[in-house]
Amino acid sequence: MAAMGLLQPKHVKKPKQKKPPTAIYYCPLRSNIRWEADLTLVPYQSGFLYLFSVIDVFDKELIGHHFGFRCKKEDAIESLKTAVLSRFPSGKIPDNFHVTLRLDRGCQFTAFDFAKAAKIFNIEIEFCDVQAPN
Repeated sequence: MAAMGLLQPKHVKKPKQKKPPTAIYYCPLRSNIRWEADLTLVPYQSGFLYLFSVIDVFDKELIGHHFGFRCKKEDAIESLKTAVLSRFPSGKIPDNFHVTLRLDRGCQFTAFDFAKAAKIFNIEIEFCDVQAPN
């Protein structure tokens, strides 16, 4: 088969190239620069309750949350709204502040309405890599 050229080519493994990080994790120097949000399942009787939480990375304070029976984008938006109202009573982050919200790629956080709400609140969204929690 080799003489007739009928053999399959050998599989050659290519060396893996390290991808550059899309978002570099850093520690902010003061409050209201970098926030993080996530969803937590809480076992309850025969089902689950869902806790959407937003923390400030600098002081590790829980600044916004929503606790409920549903796991929808509206609940994630509500937790973001309570976070903004707890730090900025006007309901919008001033233009001189630059707040970045770091999220995982859950369907509630990648929804169009969530991104629209973040833009209204003047928050920049940053997604972390898959299986790369910090």
